[in-house]
Amino acid sequence: MDPTTAERDAEGLAALRRVRRTPVWAVLAAVAAALAIAQLARGYTGPGLVWTVAALLYGWTWWAGPRPRLIDVTTDGLVLRRGLRTSSVPRADVLDVQPEHDRGYGLELTLRNADPLRLTGTALRFSVAAEQAAALRRWAGLEEPDS
Repeated sequence: MDPTTAERDAEGLAALRRVRRTPVWAVLAAVAAALAIAQLARGYTGPGLVWTVAALLYGWTWWAGPRPRLIDVTTDGLVLRRGLRTSSVPRADVLDVQPEHDRGYGLELTLRNADPLRLTGTALRFSVAAEQAAALRRWAGLEEPDS
């Protein structure tokens, strides 16, 4: 592998770590919080408490959502966060990486002795997701798929 490919792979893998959370839940949390404040300011404690609980649940979903996120790519493996749990996937357990485009552009990892892992929202275009998948395949020491 030439240095240019290695540099591109490093940039692509670093971009995977910069993936942001989906802002929908944060917006819903902010709207629910505003409605809670409005209800409580008018003296409606029942609806105000309901909107407060909704704001807290939306905020929690945004912060610690169930979708796995890639935290780091090390020489030994991938560090993933799902909710509040952090786990590591060894490099040898990655059997295949494919670009994914069902729920946003991302990656689908086939792992040894585990269900496929989908990392959604890693790219804004399918071509970028395909480059990320190729970089992860090279990182894992996998052969390039036939086109």
